[in-house]
Order: sequence, then C-alpha cells, then structure tokens
Amino acid sequence: MDDTALLKAWAQLQAFPDNLPVGDIEENYVTDYHHILHAIEALTGHALGEFLVPDSALQYQVRSWTSDPPRLIPNRFRSCARGIFLMKLDAAITFFNSVIASRKQIGF
Repeated sequence: MDDTALLKAWAQLQAFPDNLPVGDIEENYVTDYHHILHAIEALTGHALGEFLVPDSALQYQVRSWTSDPPRLIPNRFRSCARGIFLMKLDAAITFFNSVIASRKQIGF
C-alpha cells in the first residue's frame, strides 16, 4: 500500500467539511468527493460504495422564472441537498477513523 498516497487522499477527505460552500452541494464537489473515496478504496481494499452520494440525490434546481413567456429556467448544474452530502461524508470519515484505530491496535 502506498502510505503517502493514502495520507494525501485522507487529508483531502478530512478537508471537505470545513471548505464546502453554504447551501446545497454542487455536483463538482460530489464528483471530487467520489474520486477521493475511490482512491482510498483502491489503496486500502475496503469497499466504500455505501458512502457515495447516489446519483438520484443530485437534482437540477430551478434557477429562475421568466415572465415572457412564463416558464422556469432550470440550472445547468445539478446539486445535492447539503444534509445528504454531509451524512455520507461524516459516515466515511467515521468509518475510516475506525479502520485507522483498529490498525493501530493490532500493530500496523
């Protein structure tokens, strides 16, 4: 296992909660989060799929309303409800903290 790559991916994951924008989480943040999880998964061999944000949680939000003609203009980008994203992120961090703690207990 490449410990340096794992430490880098872990640092990136831990940096997420303090660096998210206010409100719903745009798809590019979800994509970055998924890339980090996939890297940790590849480096550790732990399946982390349950911590991914499901595609069904990403929705197009209404951006604006025009009056002539009356119609909704959807945003071009999808986003995820903040609560859903944070729940998945917190669970991934908690899981990985427990993996690290168990490895220390058995001498790794």
